[in-house]
Parts: sequence; C-alpha cells; structure tokens
Amino acid sequence: MIDTYDPYPLNETFGTVATTLNEPPTVPRTPKHVTRTTSRTVSTTGDLYSPLHNSGAFSGHWLENRLELEPEWRESETDVVAAFGAIEQLWERQRDLVAKYGNEQSLEHAFIQPVMAALGWKLVYQTHLQQREPDYALLLNDLHHRNAVHAGHMTDEFWRSAALVADAKRWDLSLDKKFGSGAKREYPPEQIEWYLDRSRKPFGILTNGRLWRLIPRELGSHQRRFQTYYQVDLVAILEGYAQGMKLEALDDFRRFFLLFGPVGFAEREGRKPLIQRAVEGSSEYRIGVSEGLKDRAFEALRLCIEGFLAWKGNELDRAKNARESDFEISESKLWDDVHDLFDLIDSGGPRYGVAAYNGGLFDPTVHQFLDEKKLSDWHLARVVDCLGRAVDPEHVERGVFRVDYRDLALQHLGGIYEGLLELHPAVATEKMVVCSRRNKGVLEEQCVPAGAPVPAGFTRSRTEYEPRSIYLIKDKGERRAFGSYYTPDHIVDHIVRQTIAPLCEGITEKIRREIEAEEKGAAKPEKLRTLNADFPNRALALRIVDPAMGSGHFLLSACQHLAEQIATNPFTPADPEGISGNDSLSYWKRQVVEHCIFGVDTNPLAVDLAKLALWLETVVRDRPLSFLDHHLKCGDSLLGARLHRLSALHDIEGLVAIPFESKFERKLPGLLEPLTEIRRLPSDSVKQVKRKLALLGAYRDVVEPFWDLAQLWCADASGDHVDSDHYLDVIKNLDKPSKLKGLATRDWYSRPVSFATSLNCFHWDLAFPEVFCKTSNSRSDVGFDAVIGNPPYEVLSEKESGMDTGHLKTFVENEPTYTPARRGKQNLYKLFICRSLDLLRDKGRFGFIVPMAVLGDDQAADIRRYLIQRGQFTAVDAFPQKDNPKKRVFVDAKLSTGVFSYVKVAQKVSYDMFPSRLWSANVLTEKPLGELTLSTADLLLYDPANCTIVSCAQADWDLAVRIMKSGRMTRLRELTEFFQGEVNETNERANGTLTPAGNGKLVTRGASICLYVPRLASQGEDLYLDTEKFTAGKGKETKAFHHKYRRIGWQESSPQNNFRRVIAALIPVGEFCNHKVNYCSEHTSKLPLEFVLALLNSTLSDWYFRLGSTNASVSHYQVSNLPCPIFRGESTARESEIGQQVLRHLTVGRCPHALALLSPLLETAPFSPILQDAVVVAARRIIELESKRGEISRTDRSELGSDAQHFQDFIDALLFGMAGLTAEEVVGLKDRYAELKLVK
Repeated sequence: MIDTYDPYPLNETFGTVATTLNEPPTVPRTPKHVTRTTSRTVSTTGDLYSPLHNSGAFSGHWLENRLELEPEWRESETDVVAAFGAIEQLWERQRDLVAKYGNEQSLEHAFIQPVMAALGWKLVYQTHLQQREPDYALLLNDLHHRNAVHAGHMTDEFWRSAALVADAKRWDLSLDKKFGSGAKREYPPEQIEWYLDRSRKPFGILTNGRLWRLIPRELGSHQRRFQTYYQVDLVAILEGYAQGMKLEALDDFRRFFLLFGPVGFAEREGRKPLIQRAVEGSSEYRIGVSEGLKDRAFEALRLCIEGFLAWKGNELDRAKNARESDFEISESKLWDDVHDLFDLIDSGGPRYGVAAYNGGLFDPTVHQFLDEKKLSDWHLARVVDCLGRAVDPEHVERGVFRVDYRDLALQHLGGIYEGLLELHPAVATEKMVVCSRRNKGVLEEQCVPAGAPVPAGFTRSRTEYEPRSIYLIKDKGERRAFGSYYTPDHIVDHIVRQTIAPLCEGITEKIRREIEAEEKGAAKPEKLRTLNADFPNRALALRIVDPAMGSGHFLLSACQHLAEQIATNPFTPADPEGISGNDSLSYWKRQVVEHCIFGVDTNPLAVDLAKLALWLETVVRDRPLSFLDHHLKCGDSLLGARLHRLSALHDIEGLVAIPFESKFERKLPGLLEPLTEIRRLPSDSVKQVKRKLALLGAYRDVVEPFWDLAQLWCADASGDHVDSDHYLDVIKNLDKPSKLKGLATRDWYSRPVSFATSLNCFHWDLAFPEVFCKTSNSRSDVGFDAVIGNPPYEVLSEKESGMDTGHLKTFVENEPTYTPARRGKQNLYKLFICRSLDLLRDKGRFGFIVPMAVLGDDQAADIRRYLIQRGQFTAVDAFPQKDNPKKRVFVDAKLSTGVFSYVKVAQKVSYDMFPSRLWSANVLTEKPLGELTLSTADLLLYDPANCTIVSCAQADWDLAVRIMKSGRMTRLRELTEFFQGEVNETNERANGTLTPAGNGKLVTRGASICLYVPRLASQGEDLYLDTEKFTAGKGKETKAFHHKYRRIGWQESSPQNNFRRVIAALIPVGEFCNHKVNYCSEHTSKLPLEFVLALLNSTLSDWYFRLGSTNASVSHYQVSNLPCPIFRGESTARESEIGQQVLRHLTVGRCPHALALLSPLLETAPFSPILQDAVVVAARRIIELESKRGEISRTDRSELGSDAQHFQDFIDALLFGMAGLTAEEVVGLKDRYAELKLVK
C-alpha cells in the first residue's frame, strides 16, 4: 500500500537499463536537488509546491544536473549572496504592502524595479514599440544603456541595444487569464509574445512581482504557445528562507539570478551566453536521450509480456522457470504498489491531494486483465528500470539520471506509440538471434534461428533470445522496421493552422459584420453584449476530425490551436463561467477537446493512446479527465455505410427509401438527445463524467439496430452476400425490437453482421449523428468543418502489405465514393482523400500530408481531377528530399511528401489564388526553394491531361505557362506515341524466355541508357532473351516486334537529384528493351527520331519535366507532356539556302555561325523545317562523337564530351529561341534549373 508521501514519481525510482536480463537495476544516483516538480518549499498559503516551475522552456535534466557544471554557477556565488540580501531586505519592507498597491506603477516602483536592479539590470522604463508600450527594456551594462538612451526609445536602434523586453502586471493579476474589457482587454501571454516578436529579443520577462516568467520568442517543435516558460515564485523562495530552509532557498535563488539576470545573457571569455547554452544543451539532451528510448520502451513491453506469462498464478499459456535474482521472481510487492497507484489515479486520494481523475485509464472493470493478472518483482523492476533512467549523452561519466518525460517532445513519445501499434509478441521455439540491415535509409531487424544462415544483406547482432523467451515482431514477420511515419510537430502545426485558422477568421469576421449591422440599426445593448462575447460559442460548434488519428498527434495540435484562437480572440469574454481556478488556455482546451475534437482509428490501442495524449494535454489538477468516449472511436474509416445508402443494398435500386427514412427520423431524437446532453454537461466532477457515460450507453441502445443494418450492408458490399428480401425484412422491423431480436438469431443475419464486425466497419452517420443528421435545432450544414491528418500509405496488395486486402478491394469497387481512387494501384492515402471529401461539409477545410506522388503521379490523376471539381486548393507544400535523412520529412522513411490544404466548395464562383511552395528540406522557417501563386484553374495549364500540381519558382511557372500559351509549342504527345519496354523481367522469367548469360540476346536495360547512345550497363544484372520464344505467338503489330524499328529510349527511373532526369539514347534496330526503358518508335513518330532525341536531352525539356516531377519515375505520360515546337510543312527557297550554309557550318563544328544564320527563323511559329533539320544534324554529330568515346566510367556518363557539348549548346539555344525566351530569361532559367536539380 502507498502510505507515505514519496517525492519521486514511480518511474524515477530504479536504475538504468540492465545490459542483460540477469543484471540487477543499478542503485539510483541521488541528485543534489530533487526534480523541480517535487515539494521543497511551503508557500504562505500552505500548499506543497516548488518555487521553480519549468514549463517546457528548458530540459529539466539540464536545469537539475548540468547548470551546476557551468562556470557561472561558481563565478556568481558572491553576487548571488549580495543580490539575495538586497531583495530579502526589500521584501521585509514590502511584504505587507505589495498586495495593496492599486496599480502597476506603484508596485513597479516599490518592488519590481528594485528586484531587477538587484539582479544587475540597467532599466529603461515605459518604452515604445510600434505604437505600443512595453514596460521595460533590460540592458546588460552602462554602455548599452547609454547607447539606447542616445538612440531614443522611439527608434529601432534602441531595441538593438536591449537584451530583453519585460512587462509587469498588478500583484493580484493572473499571468494566464484575460482581464479588462472591450478594447482594453488584455491576455498577458499574448501581450509579451507580441513584444517579443516586434522587438526580436530572444527572451522576455513577464511578472506580477511574485511570479517571474522567462519566456522564449522562438519555440521548438515540442514547445506550446503561451505555455512555454520558466517560472520562479520569488516570494516562496524568500518565505522559505525565513522559515529556515536557507540552503534550499539560496540554491533556488541562484537559479533565478543566473537565468533572469544579465549574467545569463552576457557573453564572456569567449563563451556563449549561459541562456544560449541552456537552450542548446536542453535540445541536445532531448535528442540524445530519446534516441534510445524506443528500444527501451519496446524492451519494457517485451518484459511485461514475458512477466505475465511467467507468473504462475496468472495461469496463462506459457509458464517460465523462476531464476535467482536481485528481485524475487515469486513475489509481486511492486505490482501491488502499482495497483495502488492505478487506484489512486482513477479514484483519487484526498490524503495525497490527488483528485479522482476517472476517465477509465486504470478502471479495473475496463481493464480486467491488469486487475486479475500480476507481474513479478523481478520483471516489473526491469520494466521500470528500462523506462525510468538514461545516461546523459554529454556526460556519460556521471552515470545515470532519471528520465524526465516532460523533457521529451510529443514527437519522441508519439514515435514510440506508433511503433507499439505495429508489434505483436512471439515465443521463441529455439534460440533466436537478431539480424539487422539498413534498407533505403531505414533500419530493419529480423529474428532468425541462431543456427540458421544470416539473411542476405543483414548482419548478426549481439541480441539473442533463449528458447521460450518472448520477442516482438510486426505483421510481415520482421522483428522491427523503424520506418516511422510519425509526422514532425512543425509539419502537423503547419497543417492544423492552415486548416483551422481560416475557419476561426471566418467566425470573427461574421461577428464583426453582425456588430456593425447592429450598431447601424437600433442597437440593443443586450444583443451587443452577446455578440461581443460570442466567439467561444461559435468556435466550440466547429467539428474537427482525424480519420486515421493514430496516437492523436494532429488532434493534440488542433486542440491547442483552437484553444489559442478562443483565448486570444477579441470576442471572447475575459472571465467566462467555469474558468475559476484554471488559466485561460487550460480552460479552453478542456472545452475544445470535448466539443470539437473527433477521431477514428482501426486499432483500439491507437484510440487508447490518443485518449491518453489528449488527457495529458487537458488535465487539470482538481478535475477528472475529460470525457472523450463519444468522439474518439475505434473502426475502419474506409469501410462503412453512409445513411443515404441504407435504403437498399449497394447493387439494388432503393425501393424502400421512404419507409427507412421515416423509421430513422422517428428514432433520431433518441440518438441525439443523449449526445446533446453530453455536450451540455461539464466534466467538473466524477459524477458528471459518469452521467455522460450513462448517456453514451443510452445512445448506443438506440443506434444498435441501425448499426446492425449498416453491418449487413457493408458485409454485402465487401463480398459476403446478403439476400435483398432478408435485408428488406430487417428494414421493415427496425421499430419492432422483439421481431428484430428474433431475426438476429438467423444465420443470414448473424453471419454477415459478425463478418462486418470482424472488418471493424465504421458507419460515420450513426457514430456521429450530431455531425451528419439534420434536425430543427441542428446546424443547417452537415459534415465536418475540418479534416486533418496523415493517412496510411499502403498499397492494397497482399504481396506488398502482407495482409488480406480482398474484402477492402471488393468494397472499394462497390462504393462510388472511391471511384477517383481506382486508377492505377489502389493506395490507402487516395481512399482516405475520397472519404475525407465525403465527410466534409460545404466550405469545410481539409489538410493532409501524403506521398508527393499525389501532386503529379499518373495513378493519382483522377484524385487531383476530383479535388479540382469539388473545391479549390488553399496551399500546397512539396518536400521532394528523400535521400538525406536529416532533410526529409520522415527521418526513417525514404519518401518524398506533399502537404495540401483545401476548401470544399459546391459552387465555385471564382478561383482564389493560393501558394505552391517547394522546399529543399523538411523545415518551413527558411526561404522555400521555389514559390508561386496560382489558382486551381491554373493547374490545368501545365499538364491538362494529368492535372499535375506544380511546385517551383514563380518565374519558372510564368515561363512554362507563357511557352504553352504562346502558340509556338504543342505537346509531344501530339506528334509521337510512347511505350513501356516490351521485356518485363518478372513475367519473362516466369515464362522461361530469359536465358543464362551468353545464350541469348542481351536486353537493353535502364542502366544502359546514356546521353544519345546506349552503353554497357553500369550496374545490375544483365538479362539475356530467347528472342524466338519471346516473339512466338505474338502479333506483328505488338510491342514484341518494335525491335524491328529504330527507337528512342530513356531511363524509366532517374533519382530526383540526378544530373538529369530525362536521359535518352538512340536504340538501333534489333535491340530489345527491358520494361525499365520507355521509348518511342520510328514507325509511330511524326518527327525524325533524332529530333525527338535532341528534344528529350535538351535543357528545356529537363527543366520543364522537373517542374511537375514528384518522384523518381520518368514515365511516358510525363514525357508526352513536354513542349515541342510547331513546324510547318515546307521551307522557302531562301530558308533552303540558309539550310545549306548551316549544314556546312555544323559539319565542321562552327555552331555559333550556324546559330547566327538561323536566329531570324526563330521569330514566328509555325517554324521552318530548316530549324528541325539543323537540330537533327546536330544530334547526329553528337551521336557520332559520343560513339567514338567508347566505354567510359559511370561518372563520365553524367556529361557529354566537350566536342559534343558544343552541339548540345547549339540545340538548347535553338529550342530556347523557338520557345520564345529572351537571353535574360534563359540565364535566369539556367540558374534556377541548377537549384532545382538539387531536389527534383
């Protein structure tokens, strides 16, 4: 039992991770100072708390263990004592007065300014900053003070001399709540944020005299707006000293002195400022300690599973022999303590000041397994040890320290959560060893029998599992593949802001218009008062969903962002009902999470993790956990029946629509009333939360028959046939419970319902009727206001996913919602886009991160066209980098990604312009590599057939559009036909047409294609073809006989950062092409092959291609979109004469002379055939020169020989001229092209 107050949290009571399972946990190193959340000082109110509160500004570990190692800690000792003495004397004089000063100015003069002076600051009071007046500029020394005063407080130079900006409030004012009214309404966190942003100072101080907050201007990805600061309760320190805790008080004051005084912000002796070292050291620690956290967490999970199996009293399937150890394998005292902790969190403990958090997190009726089963002390000690301690990577010699999980970003914990969702336990039937490899930048591990050969490409590790041990594997059988798709915080926040902020801006603008209209008429004071405080009511009516929520990362950000919007909005009351005891942001977070946040995931563990994450984000000390069961649900977002489809099975016309609708409408109040009451009730007491749970049960009772009907519909649409007469019988008896209960016993009813249940079907209208069902009291628009998230990127293929996807494929074929996703391979992200559009209301917002292929890949073309038809984009961000793990979005997944935000619009009156940005790395703070502004209608200008969404520089876009609008160019697809290579390696190997080396015809592969001429393949395995067997039985008109013609082939795949993306060569007659080579054939081309070859190898084509490229493929549909000059049929006599002269010049390599002769012919289109002929001649010269180079190294293949390059420059000049580009535009294009080549 827990019978004494323990200042150390449970996960901080054991030593570091043992190097072997039999090694005991190490004894904890006792720190000089306890963690900052533990009790050290008794305040004047008698509450137990620490006077130092780190709210994410720095790493707790750095503050507790590293700060003491910094030289300032020793150097400042004398100054600390002197400053403390001065402030202590000041407090003696002011203790009884500070609360009585009626305004800020009196408090500042009497107490705040003397404290600042004692810390060592030089002050400038009542400053000026862009029409606003921060209270203080803090300067390091007299020199800086003189410079600032000399510059004048109205100038920018003034703030360049200051080190910090500071603002003061009255003694009795909360630093976390709004105060004032109307135009004078202020929210202190927002106010200091504004001062920091305009002054560009790295830190600011916000104080009411008692509490002092140090607030950073720039927030890391893990740091929350308005809730990131380091706070000191100065009075608690002074009172603690007076009550005899002198050493502790002086130690706390020293931290205050170092981090709030000029000592922390001054550079000295070549050292960075202490505050900068604090920020950098905190970041380094977070990164360092988190790198091994995933391994430790997975090992802890493995130990839990093994421990539950090992405890004999659990009577589980597998028993394990006890072993001698430091902790007893036969005792469970630690488990009993953990159980008591579970009870304490769930039910509360007044003795310890712990509220009843409830929430079901540790409810024994919900988690019977944990209530009935046990872990031995031996296993549980190691579980806590794995999670509780770590080595400081920067100070390994100091041993192990407690892991303060508040130091870790949500991304670190979320990555672990996501990893847990993939893992399943397995029992070693023999000794197993872990083997690992890196595949495309991703670490993969497999468990194989110790006596078996190491898999190809893998290396054996030191990790082993004895027979009957537990190890963890994924669905596909590997131990682990660290391909984390957990979205970085800054990307999540970017998506959430772009999606939700416009909704909030729309509400604000509507309120403003209503106020203006009211003021113009006979304004009623009561109506104006309501409007001036109505933003929260309207914002809390927003409905935001993540249909693949995982561990809740996007929902957390949405909760934070919407709460910020409410807290800072001018039409939010300063002191709403129920805010007592809470800061504004925490109060609004609890309101938002219960009213606005919806989420669905097919994995029940993910749902629990999302609830946990949102509970931690919204927890309040004296309140139960927020009620989330009505909005966070388990199910397959893609598999489900919409209400309007339930009147008949998917393949039958609805003949009973009216009876079904009338039955549902009669039951609708019973569905909505419990949910409305849940929304109305607060969650301020356990009684209220339990009432909500009962109301949710009432809703479930009403919805059950309709849910079963939807299950029947889904089963039928997924391949488990349901008879239409039986289905009609169920509809007729929906309002007859006894009759329906009898039908439910029939096999034709129970079997498909069970099948649909096994598929985890999720019926959106029935799960969230308050979102989708209209009533007289509901909103007029149905659907979600915003859909956000990072959907799965899995192809619906048993081979690629390792899972049975047949039922989902069948459902997709039968559900019209998914029609745009059927083109090419059916990828889950495409299905989620279709589903999300289906769930959105008109004018609803949509923000996703998906593979970059969505922007231009042929298989996503119908998705893009569908998006263009249903609404308009509001922003597009492309992240093509995938090769550098430090620069790609998903560090452990080699994948180019794209982010889009979008608004669904039923009737588009006009197209708004939106930004499309191209980023060279995964950060959004630097200048994009390319940025352009375009409309949704403009998207068709680059590639009308494929609807490619281009991301590039504005200048490139303007040029590309002008080229295609000029009438000088057509698309290459109009003049030639393109094919994929005829020899598919997989198929032909199965057909037996491939032969051993040397016994057949060498097949031309992608690695053989070089600029203008093919060469021996530089990599990969050669393929040899039995040509007679291959062509046997095939028609003369098929691709199998295209070897009879000359062809232009190009590499089907070329890395995005390659020297060129389009690389083409002339393939002679008689050669066969592998399917990794795309080509055009002489017999299907209206252009000379040499001209096509030169065009493909031109700078113009490669530049144009890269603008719309989203992956490594160089597909024929992309090449067919390239611009090609328009030529007329015949040349004039004068042009023929020029042609003869040009030929003579080119024969001897005088390209500039030839270009000068041809320049007049570049003026107007259609162009003279002489220009085409000149390009053909130049291409033949390049082929001749490149052929003479013979076999060259792989490196040398990346460029033409110097003699051939002259001719290529000539070709480029002609094509630029025919495109209508000026010399200046060509220079600009080449400069941007060089940058573009680095990423696309």
